[in-house]
Order: sequence, then structure tokens, then C-alpha cells
Amino acid sequence: MTSTESDAGASPSEPRLKEHELKCWPEFFFAHITGHKNFEIRPTRDRDFKVGDILVLREFVPCPVCGGTGLLRDYTELVHCGCHWTEHCKGTYTGRTLKRLVTYITDFGQKPDMIVMALAEWRDAPASPRQCPSPGRVAALAEHMESLGGYTQAQEILAMGAELVRLRVMVELATHGTEGTLPPGGSGVGVRRGPGPNLDTYKR
Repeated sequence: MTSTESDAGASPSEPRLKEHELKCWPEFFFAHITGHKNFEIRPTRDRDFKVGDILVLREFVPCPVCGGTGLLRDYTELVHCGCHWTEHCKGTYTGRTLKRLVTYITDFGQKPDMIVMALAEWRDAPASPRQCPSPGRVAALAEHMESLGGYTQAQEILAMGAELVRLRVMVELATHGTEGTLPPGGSGVGVRRGPGPNLDTYKR
């Protein structure tokens, strides 16, 4: 991934902001959206993370065969995974991103060249359950993972997608104060059509 500098929206007295684009596995991306995760543990061997930097987290579904490394062990040597020769090398980006501000950095208790960064919401891109993929997009990602042999990961994608839709419905109900049917925590997600939020039924 890349690191870039930007001064968009900054006053002359503010330092230039450095952005780091990073892959973020779906389970961790989901935790950021819901507010349960406010840190990142990352290697520093090829980056110079500083307090005040911006992390651009890009949701990434790793290849179920190689686990996102692009390599497989063939007896005593490493060989390229089959995904290496496709457009989905190492995995697939979902298209969703989050921005987080680095507020604190420590390497206490970490392995060499590893750090922990405390993160805060970035003013230009606050986290919100409204950042919810369409049911069609979730289904397409799950189908792609299953075609690569990742049946378990496909089911996890569907489960996370259902939970995100559920959170979005709850936000809509809390915001507008309208009656509706809160989605169940089981096999699907849906709301009653009417004066309340209008979301299509989520189908697995």
C-alpha cells in the first residue's frame, strides 16, 4: 500500500498530513465501524508512522487459499497461489474505506519492528453504521469467496453484512423515531415498509 502527503483543508499553520493506505480484514473493519476497535498493530519496517498521520483503512477480503499472502508452500519451497495470476491477487477489495487519525504510538510489549497506534475518528470521514454495503454487493463478495473454495469465509461475509444492515436500521429508527420492525439476529435482516426506513429485505 502507499503513503501520501496531503494539505487539503489545512490552514497554513497546520502541518501537512501524511496518509497511509492499509489493507484491513473484514472482521477488523467491522470492529472499527461499530466502535469496538480504536487501534491498529502494524509493522514499521517499510513505513514511518507518526502521531498526526491519517490511516486510510481499505476493507480487504483475503484469498481463502493463501490467506492473503499470495504464496503457498510446495514441500520445501514457496510458490505463487493460483490467485496470483488473477485480478484478485491475494484477495478482493470491497470498495469500502475508513479514515482514522493516529493519536498515540507505542511499541511496549510488541515484537521488534511492530507498534500499536491509538486511533480517533477523522473529521472528514467519521465512522458510521450507515456505511453499509448493499445486500447485492455482500452476496457478490460471498459468492466470489465461495468460488475460490472459501465456504467458511463466504458465510462470515454474509453474517457480517447482515449485522451491518441491522445496525443501519437501528440508526434510522433512532434518528427518525418511526415505528418499524427491528431486524432479527438470526437468518436475515429486514424492515417493514411504510413510514419508517425503507430497506430491501436482506437475503442470504
